[in-house]
Amino acid sequence: MSASASDPDGDSLRKVWQSSSFSTYTLMGYMLNKNFPSPSGDSFSFTAPALARTAIMPYAVSVSDGRCGSATSLAYATVLPVSNPGLPPSGSLSVSPLSGPVGSTVSVNFPVADPEGGNVAWDIWLTGLASGSGVCCQTGASYSFAINAARGLTGSPCRPSIAN
Repeated sequence: MSASASDPDGDSLRKVWQSSSFSTYTLMGYMLNKNFPSPSGDSFSFTAPALARTAIMPYAVSVSDGRCGSATSLAYATVLPVSNPGLPPSGSLSVSPLSGPVGSTVSVNFPVADPEGGNVAWDIWLTGLASGSGVCCQTGASYSFAINAARGLTGSPCRPSIAN
């Protein structure tokens, strides 16, 4: 992508690129941020990542002359999925303890790997009768947290998701 601009008055311009940083609260946002570069300068390029699904990343560039004159333009980089994305990541989940009083520390072990050696991240969700909360984008094999809800912990506390 490239951007060029000029000022009719000959004023010097300041140019700022911005890629839409996706939420790191979701696995898809986490992986998009890891695979698409942050631009700078008049132009930039990157090798499209091999993806299992279509990804669209918006890029914006703004210019300003410092005297209240400005302009912004938006473009999209679309990367189509590869025809053979390979096998999905896999892992084995274990949670301990499965129940306990308020204040109990729960350990979640989820060693996960991509058969092709790619980056892998996962998230964990604790859900109850009327609410839930989660932590995204774990890249290690384990995560621990304390249960601080008055109802304690019962049943299986998490629904891990993985992305690569």
